[in-house]
Amino acid sequence: MFQRHPPLHGFRHQPNECNDFTVWVDPETKLPVEIELVHTRQGQTIFLDEFEFEFDFELDPSAFSTDVPDGYEVETIILDYRPVEPKDITAEDIQSKLIHTAYAVAKLPWMEKVAEIETIDPLGTKAKVYMTGIQTNDDNVILVAQGDYYDMDRMVWIPNQQLVLETPIGIELYTHPNGGIYAKHFLESFAKAKPGFFDIENLSEERVTWMIVMPDRTVLS
Repeated sequence: MFQRHPPLHGFRHQPNECNDFTVWVDPETKLPVEIELVHTRQGQTIFLDEFEFEFDFELDPSAFSTDVPDGYEVETIILDYRPVEPKDITAEDIQSKLIHTAYAVAKLPWMEKVAEIETIDPLGTKAKVYMTGIQTNDDNVILVAQGDYYDMDRMVWIPNQQLVLETPIGIELYTHPNGGIYAKHFLESFAKAKPGFFDIENLSEERVTWMIVMPDRTVLS
């Protein structure tokens, strides 16, 4: 036999076009029963109910304190999240827009075409991202992405990934846990902004994302 559960109340939160949250709450206890997370781009729905939520202990008020701990300082960063249409820019534009060090790509003999664009981060953060696209003479495409949130103070997870290469001047190259998926989103975003740059319909499954940590802790991908 089964017990009929009273109707639940759902509270929906959609922080961006890629993620859609619904928290299902018991109207009598006012406690969450299930969290439903929809990844819209991947067509995937995750139900967070197997963790058996328990509310049988008191939380110390210090857990909710907004006071700055000793040894830390507050840094204020203003990010422009207004919608923007993809547009062509120059390397000088990237250097003037970023709040940290920006890096330009030198034109090398194996580069057939180089283009820079400003667009919205295709991963759903709503932040602006600056991409340099490179068409090589062996029919490969390289994208270099930079943004205001691309630094080691925010991407603290990078050192936990596999270190692929370290140069004598201190540049480190790391793998990305979702490299193939992330590369696909960035390539599609660039192709939408620059439709004639490469053939998106002929996109290979051999895609990879590397995280490049510069000596000054600026990150490129």
